[in-house]
Amino acid sequence: MGDTAIAAPAEGLEAAYITHKDRLLTLATAIVGDRAAAEDVLHDVFAGIARDREALSPRSLSGAYLTVATRNRAISLLRSRKVQNAYIEGEARRRAPGMDGPAEAASRAEEDEALMNLVSALPDELRRVLALRIWGEFGFAEIAEAENVSKSTARMRYVEALNCLKVRLGGSGIGRHEAR
Repeated sequence: MGDTAIAAPAEGLEAAYITHKDRLLTLATAIVGDRAAAEDVLHDVFAGIARDREALSPRSLSGAYLTVATRNRAISLLRSRKVQNAYIEGEARRRAPGMDGPAEAASRAEEDEALMNLVSALPDELRRVLALRIWGEFGFAEIAEAENVSKSTARMRYVEALNCLKVRLGGSGIGRHEAR
């Protein structure tokens, strides 16, 4: 009896994969622009459903659900790539040999560390928006989507994060979190 209970959901998952894979792969490829990455997206979607046996239901195997899950996973991949590329480019610029001597490089490293300590002390919602805007190079619409808030809330959190940093650096900024 145990084998039948396990096999039934697996058969439904396999049938859903066979039915929808071509369309979902085309969707993912259009979003991420790379067939291999799109295949990874599709794998992640179906593996996620397979891992969570309780979530394995006719709804989770429907074309609409799989389409939304594929779209969301593809967009997440693009975001993570964008943040990763921005970080790599920033590190490359930071480590590029310049005209500075060892003293200037050490001073810049101390300033960078101090700034990162201030940023890490920000409340989570402010820190995430600041990071996405500055290092992720996201627009406010992209931040709003990533944070599941309105565009104006994303902009407000960004300004508040900057104000908190100004206050902590000894400047004048108005924010409700400067005491933290």
